[in-house]
Amino acid sequence: MPTQKPFLLEDLGIDQSDTFPGVSTVYTPWSKVFVGIGASVKDAAEDALEIAFCEGVEFPPSTLAAIEEELLLLPSTESPELEQLNDREERDCSEIFTQHYVALFLA
Repeated sequence: MPTQKPFLLEDLGIDQSDTFPGVSTVYTPWSKVFVGIGASVKDAAEDALEIAFCEGVEFPPSTLAAIEEELLLLPSTESPELEQLNDREERDCSEIFTQHYVALFLA
């Protein structure tokens, strides 16, 4: 039986702050979840990690190294879809901008 990693980075997609449905650990093997936002998947994942640090989470060195390794594999550029949506929102003088959302689940 494979061993489960002590974390999961999950790309929750593109959404707006007023319509983002949220995420939970209910009915999952995870005990905590931190959601980050950003212009790219990588930015959002880094934001989720930063929020975890701000909340006082102390990562074992091996877990932190594994998270940082996964961060290197994530796309770091804004997707064309997100860029197009934000351009339209800017033209419409909207105060709500669309962002990437990423969840960091912890065991």
